Amino acid sequence: MNATDAIFTLVIAALIALLGVLLFTGHATGLIAGYNTLPEEERARYDKRALGRFMGRVMFVVAGCLCLFAASDIWPGNGLFGIGLTLLVATLVFAIYRANSGDRFLKK
Repeated sequence: MNATDAIFTLVIAALIALLGVLLFTGHATGLIAGYNTLPEEERARYDKRALGRFMGRVMFVVAGCLCLFAASDIWPGNGLFGIGLTLLVATLVFAIYRANSGDRFLKK
């Protein structure tokens, strides 16, 4: 790996962080898979702000994991890739579980 790979990875991480900001502020909830395919009356049952904030936080963690991947390209051999991969998998498993358990994103 070389510095070009690290720069590309950091650019992708920045784009994902930008998406996280848009989701966190509630401006891009239509990009959330599953939510955007619901009928309008079904979407009205969900709290867009809570759903967007949750997915925005997930995007921030994913961007951080990508930064760890880029750092492992620059400084190989210190376990940063393994840490980033473990954190990424754990975050995705947690996000899938949390988003699909209970009714936490329904309006009260």
